[in-house]
Amino acid sequence: MVRFQVGRPSDVWSLGCILYQMIYGTPPFHQLSVLQKMRTIPDPNNVIEFPEEAIPIVPQPRGASCGGNGNGPVPPKKLYHLAKTVPLEVIESLKSCLMKNPKERETIPQLLTAGWLHPKGRSGELGTLQLD
Repeated sequence: MVRFQVGRPSDVWSLGCILYQMIYGTPPFHQLSVLQKMRTIPDPNNVIEFPEEAIPIVPQPRGASCGGNGNGPVPPKKLYHLAKTVPLEVIESLKSCLMKNPKERETIPQLLTAGWLHPKGRSGELGTLQLD
């Protein structure tokens, strides 16, 4: 049995995937089959796209991935009138989470200093957060 060591860098990758889906409406590599994902994700030549605009899509009901006429998948309907610019700082955080080399990913404490995570633009230490 092959054993893989995973740790915080793997958690940061997962966080990047979750944030990507929250911002863009689909996870990275959503268009690929499971086998294609397994080949593509570790491939250093594969580039993840980080669009400057997030365009919401209309979610499809489960099982509605094929067109009624059997011509293959129906692309999701994009709501261009609701497009929003993704701040560069958010894109940079996404990129730092989704670095192919785990050693190049930011650590959780580094990610927590990102200004976009602080409502008043404050990037500070974790100790400055107040929980009531």
